[in-house]
Amino acid sequence: MIDSTSDKKDLSWFYLISSTSLVMSITALLFRWGEEPMISFSGNFQMNNFNEIFQFLILLCSTLCIPLSVEYIECTEMALTEFLLFVLTATLGGIFLCGANDLITIFVAPECFSLCSYLLSGYTKKDVRSNEATTKYLLMGGASSSILVHGFSWLYGSSGGEIELQEIVNGLINTQMYNSPGISKKKWFQPILVSNYLLNISHKD
Repeated sequence: MIDSTSDKKDLSWFYLISSTSLVMSITALLFRWGEEPMISFSGNFQMNNFNEIFQFLILLCSTLCIPLSVEYIECTEMALTEFLLFVLTATLGGIFLCGANDLITIFVAPECFSLCSYLLSGYTKKDVRSNEATTKYLLMGGASSSILVHGFSWLYGSSGGEIELQEIVNGLINTQMYNSPGISKKKWFQPILVSNYLLNISHKD
């Protein structure tokens, strides 16, 4: 709305509004430090000191990213509002990932900021390298997302149809899936599964 009603040459307002919103989010997060853990959104999201550390880092990086991108946006002559929208949406996805408490949120939150990463990598449409990077990033992201969903389906089925993390742990203990012959005989495969999950998360970042 501000973009459609304001002077196109006056770009300082957009940076000011985006940076101010991020600073206010950091301030609210710091005021909440030390409070009791809280679970919201019907158990889909949780807040505690450990999660808030990573949320603070994400907000701080986004706050620094916006002023550092001023010269880049001016050189490329691309639309500013879309760029800021992608950065803020990616930040929101990262914050939700830090507090995710179930499989659905763990999947949707990385997709939120990964899609924005695809758009940011191809933001300069006139650059051939940007278009190539977007295509490769999209293909790798689709493959990693499918592998991640496949792993989630194992957890969902093995825990008896649970999606919350603590309920999944309780379900695996109750069904004694961790003690089954098919799993105990293949413990050599566990480091590969862990490394694959970390690669998926790092790729989404």
